[in-house]
Amino acid sequence: MAKPININKANFTQLKAIKKIGETRALAIIAKREEDGLLNLDNLKEIPEAPQSLWTALLNEKIICFEDPEESDEGQEVLKNTIESLRHKILSVEKSRDDMAETFQTKIEKISEQSKAHIEEQRLMFEQQRDVYTKQKQEQIEQMKEMIKSQNEEIKDIHEYSKKIQTQLQQKETLLKVEKVIAEKEEKSSPVQLLKGKYNANDHKHSDYGGPTAPKMSTYDGRNDWRPYYLQFSTIADRCKWQRL
Repeated sequence: MAKPININKANFTQLKAIKKIGETRALAIIAKREEDGLLNLDNLKEIPEAPQSLWTALLNEKIICFEDPEESDEGQEVLKNTIESLRHKILSVEKSRDDMAETFQTKIEKISEQSKAHIEEQRLMFEQQRDVYTKQKQEQIEQMKEMIKSQNEEIKDIHEYSKKIQTQLQQKETLLKVEKVIAEKEEKSSPVQLLKGKYNANDHKHSDYGGPTAPKMSTYDGRNDWRPYYLQFSTIADRCKWQRL
């Protein structure tokens, strides 16, 4: 059995010698091959110089072929090796992808743990700062309370002192009035006033103790200072010439 002629490698002479091809169709095959490159059955069916059934019949009778059988076996081996190489590459890529995904997941978990630790550290630091700040403010509040209490006590003391001063002023004012009254009475009872005829017996009433009648004095209440009362009483007693019992 004759070896099939490879349409993609045969020259003009070889193509022309094929049954039912001839010169015209051989030239058309070469032109189509130059136009499309490697031919197949679909390319041959596009050649208008030959019916489509011609090419099918030539292929079935194994008069023509598109590649040599040896090359086909070699091509299959190359294809097989290529497929195997691609399979290994795919496996390698998948493994690299899985390793990368695992590494990425590990990094994510590590970053997550670091973030949690950092957040916890920040929270503890914030709580410590908050406690210190709260303690400082509480101490300041206590100091303010003590200061307000001290100021209130000072104000109270000032009020007491002011009240005491006011009482003393009132006592001194009363004493001055008493001294003024006594001075006026003494002036009226002086020899000069008697000579001028201005003596009035009512102005010189004497008490049972031999002196003029004393004016009304302030009563000691037992709470304030006793010395102004004593001074008032002593002054009136001396002016009225009271005798000690």
